[in-house]
Amino acid sequence: MFNKDEAYTISKEEVRLLAEKFGTSWDDNRDPEFIDWSARNPAKLLNFLAGKVAPNFDNMIFKLFPNQLTMGQLKALLTETPNLRAIFIRRRPIDSFISMMKSIQTQKYLNHNTSGLMVDLCPRYFMEWWSSNYNWYRMAENLVEKFSVPNLALSYEGDIDVGDEALRQNIIAVGKSIGLNFIHSTDQQYKGLEKQDKETRYEKKVANWVEFEAVLRAEHFYDRAFGTF
Repeated sequence: MFNKDEAYTISKEEVRLLAEKFGTSWDDNRDPEFIDWSARNPAKLLNFLAGKVAPNFDNMIFKLFPNQLTMGQLKALLTETPNLRAIFIRRRPIDSFISMMKSIQTQKYLNHNTSGLMVDLCPRYFMEWWSSNYNWYRMAENLVEKFSVPNLALSYEGDIDVGDEALRQNIIAVGKSIGLNFIHSTDQQYKGLEKQDKETRYEKKVANWVEFEAVLRAEHFYDRAFGTF
């Protein structure tokens, strides 16, 4: 919901109610003024939405991607939103980067099979992207710890990209460890989003993989690409 182009998942009706509440005239979730206000007032947005979903749901879950909020904005979110929990999702950086580049090329971010698509990668851009993401995660973790927000980390490869029942049990266990009860939420069968890129061979994902890999090794960056944030 803190995407800089569109506040995904926030309905036009919710934007209208927020506009009435705060005396503005926002149009919808793509209104640049609404997007800017959301980033500057993350706690106000979350507290409003939590009140809307409270009658029907035990928990409200949202995603926050690196660099969508400044550290000052993230601090406001952590200190002004009651009962907040944080779950850090760890994924192999090179896989995240390839997935991002495929999505940018196709302009499709879900429900689109990109397995047959190959992309060209710029090693310099990857290293800059890695450094920016790594620094954001470290600062975010430090803030979460500083303000004693219950938190933990999940591995995409080990905890999320697994079978439906294993994933269900992982989520229940994770919730319990930070004071959340997800048992009711997972009682009914839910079909999640399918993985867009099913190809596992990097030379089949990246058109210039040999050259790209060679630069990473020469720059002593290869292990970071296949490590974790």
